[in-house]
Amino acid sequence: MKRKLALAAILSALFLTACSGENSSGSSQSGDNLQASTESNVPDSAPSESVLPITEEAATDTKESGSAEENVVPTIPPEELDGIEDLNNLYGPDGEKVDKYTITSIHYGYDDEGNEDKTKWLNVDCDGFAYYSEPRGFSYNSVDNAELLDKENWRFNVDELPTPEYKRCEVGDTVCGLKVTYASAMFGTANADMNFVFPDDSIVLGRELNIPEVFFLGGSISFEGSLDMTGYIFICPEDEGYNARGDILFTPDKESCVLPVVNFEFNSEKGIFSRSYTVTHDGEFFYMSEYPSIYAGNIFSSELDFADYPIGEPIKVKLTADNINMSSNVDWITQTQFVITDIEKIG
Repeated sequence: MKRKLALAAILSALFLTACSGENSSGSSQSGDNLQASTESNVPDSAPSESVLPITEEAATDTKESGSAEENVVPTIPPEELDGIEDLNNLYGPDGEKVDKYTITSIHYGYDDEGNEDKTKWLNVDCDGFAYYSEPRGFSYNSVDNAELLDKENWRFNVDELPTPEYKRCEVGDTVCGLKVTYASAMFGTANADMNFVFPDDSIVLGRELNIPEVFFLGGSISFEGSLDMTGYIFICPEDEGYNARGDILFTPDKESCVLPVVNFEFNSEKGIFSRSYTVTHDGEFFYMSEYPSIYAGNIFSSELDFADYPIGEPIKVKLTADNINMSSNVDWITQTQFVITDIEKIG
């Protein structure tokens, strides 16, 4: 299997809208590969192990009250932040300013001798909150939408969607019927000297792209709850790239774009930079979705029986997803992952 990945261009428009289940037609530009090279180090999202069945009553976004101690996250002592002026310029993708005293960890740069230099910071983490956009039903594949696929140019010929509105969520909130159990937002700096590699192998410095000196880097969210979805799974036939033999990749159909969306575009005013969507193919199965990459476990470690599911070809299924985690960051591909607790073939 030759699995290729194309990422949206840095200035491409984004999409997305409501969790209410109102699906709109539309789509996006074809993806172009864009990678960022940086020295930043950011933590993986914390996995959620809880299970909370979802009902229709839980489908709206709400905040659940809890004890004050339950959601308290230790922050950096104020005296460590007072002297770093550009930390006063943190803005989330919702356009709202972020209080620097909510920072929970800070990663510093180094001087010429390799010593930590606390006058230079590379990135900071703010645990306890993150950002997401609501889904719009943006999902195309070469089985259901073969007439829209342009293989040569790696795109589906569909209209673009407008830039979405981002929302801030906190631990304890309910988003798209899922309870937030972990959330972290990340911000970066020193991007003027960051190398951005484009599809033609050209390298452009951050300052040439008008990227702000301080910008939103990405985030991670873990959820408690389960969702039923339909779409296609593809079981990887061999080890290649980041995928191992038996890995299950999932792309939802339009009706099953019910998860919150955690990926971002670059906006020179707000300082948002990340991927907006992907066009991917596994063998001859092409798909493009507002969830750039969904990993659903591996058949060899699953408690479910996948004996009747052929390896190396798309299979239409209905499944139940649990332990849902989402992350988006400049340093790696935007990813959603979950555990399949129930599955059945369709058709």
